[in-house]
Amino acid sequence: MIRPVKISIERYDDVIGLPRDHKVIVFTNSERTDAQCPRRWWFRHVEGLRVPATSAQRHGTMWHRVLETIHQWWRDTDSAWPVDGATMCPWCAVEAARAAAQGTMSFACEFCGGTRKGVIAQLADELADDNRKIEASGGYPMSQEDQDHAIETISRALEGWLRRYGWRPYESFVVAAVEVAVARLIQNPRTNFRAQLQIDIVRYGDSYRLAGTGEAAGATKVRWPWYQIGRLDCVLRHRQTGALWVGEWKSSASPERLIEGLSVDPQTAGYCWLLDQPHILARFGGSSVGGYLYDVSSSGFQYDPKMNKPKPTKAQPNPPVELSQAKNTTTPSWRYRAALVANGLNEADYREHLDYLEASVDPKLYVREHGSTSAESRARYGAEAYAEAVRFSVWRRGVAHATDQVDLDVAVPRVPVCRAPGGHCAYRGPCLQDGEEIRRNFQVGPGTTYTPKGTEPSK
Repeated sequence: MIRPVKISIERYDDVIGLPRDHKVIVFTNSERTDAQCPRRWWFRHVEGLRVPATSAQRHGTMWHRVLETIHQWWRDTDSAWPVDGATMCPWCAVEAARAAAQGTMSFACEFCGGTRKGVIAQLADELADDNRKIEASGGYPMSQEDQDHAIETISRALEGWLRRYGWRPYESFVVAAVEVAVARLIQNPRTNFRAQLQIDIVRYGDSYRLAGTGEAAGATKVRWPWYQIGRLDCVLRHRQTGALWVGEWKSSASPERLIEGLSVDPQTAGYCWLLDQPHILARFGGSSVGGYLYDVSSSGFQYDPKMNKPKPTKAQPNPPVELSQAKNTTTPSWRYRAALVANGLNEADYREHLDYLEASVDPKLYVREHGSTSAESRARYGAEAYAEAVRFSVWRRGVAHATDQVDLDVAVPRVPVCRAPGGHCAYRGPCLQDGEEIRRNFQVGPGTTYTPKGTEPSK
């Protein structure tokens, strides 16, 4: 019907492992998470409603970019991250040396675009540019003070991360890939036949897309293979065994609590399952699949210690300056030491408090955990992925055939996962009382489209 075809998947450009004709149905681990509540899944993945980024999400995106940049350097050079890499582009030095060896002084650096700026400086420019666009469109941009605070939070987090883990690459791993999207075919765990579950597609200009709510009447039924795709933050290869490991970076207000959840999250085995394919192992030079390494950093601001107000006495009319030793602020030991040096104070006088910071504060700011996965756990995830494909197929057919509110409520009922401890849902407004006015607070994403090669979707 639409052969050959070019698929466009939101947020995913090049996906390793998808067939060339791309006549497939795909889902992600994020879609699985959203499906804890069928109605939330419907808002995001059928209706395509997108919400503006929160401050926590904005921090997470910027932090992800910082660690992505460091790992790209390790992938390219397998050498220490430069001490000024946050402010000065380290790739420029490499390109300049290469240009000099070729007898020319001109070179183009793809990383910084010729600005010579490092990742933190780039983030500051991009944040300012985004806010100018928001203001020009009539929105509410961040204040300059908030922008400066956001960048300073990232800068201090990076300083602490490097002090915690060091500037050099992993001792046991080579960084084989960074920010790579991988796909795997969904198969029936009993028969090993590929999942070809019925779904509806509709015309979309010169293209096709998955049928939306109530669009079954004008839809075409297809049975295309289903794939799960995942974007891995990085792929690590063990220096001795050659086994591939999944590397993931997160930020959280409570890293310890997030680590506890990640250790039992099926995503752990799922990303290893994506790697566990002969052509994927070969692509990254791997011999087998080892496991995962999770790196979770605190999203909180790392404060400097306050100065205690001197209290003159008759015996000591000009008392020395003292740093606060309060234990109710997030001040890591390295920032406390820097304040001691800056004020000319003796570290020995603060040894007890520094011991407390090193034992009780520092470990909570950066938490790293690794673990292995077995062939059995990966196979179990494959079976669960098949079950998810079946579920999404049923839900999509249900909403496509929905002609009124009753049909919709039967197809995707509400499940109050938002009431669980720590639960949050950005769709509370339309979930309680849907309508055009409420939906104006959301952007609409494009979803997945299928375009015959040689044509483009109508605008």
